[in-house]
Amino acid sequence: GTMVVANGICIGNGINNASSNILDDYEEGTWTPALATASVNVGYSAQSGVYTKIGNMVTCRFQVNLNAMTSNGSGQVFIGGLPFNTDTDGVNANLGRSPLQVYQVDFLGSAFDMMLFSTSAERMSILFGADNAPWTVGTVSNWVVGSGSIFTAIFSYLTDA
Repeated sequence: GTMVVANGICIGNGINNASSNILDDYEEGTWTPALATASVNVGYSAQSGVYTKIGNMVTCRFQVNLNAMTSNGSGQVFIGGLPFNTDTDGVNANLGRSPLQVYQVDFLGSAFDMMLFSTSAERMSILFGADNAPWTVGTVSNWVVGSGSIFTAIFSYLTDA
């Protein structure tokens, strides 16, 4: 087929730019990411997130900077406040894992790597990796965080929205 370039967008294989709605479902915006566990009490010096949604694909960037953590809470650790819920087929389906970068976080035990993945429609859970061991869903017992800890990531997921 032929490739058609219109307004800098290659839409190829005979798609007619005049009648194409390929980018009608395009959105950019901001969201407020939050580090969460059960009963956690976190203070932030910065919470920033941006997203781009094209069709059912959402790509997010975020950073949270902690300035206080009076309680670690309990149980699983996750990033909440997603701009759109994850799609129902993607929850717990291991459809993709995205690296989570951290600064001033003390890993306990043999954990050395962290990833985000969807365990519910509203949040991304944190997985911990260790040498020659399966992934473990992260809990507050896997690390020490506090004032000065930073979490940042770029990740994508599918949404039903």
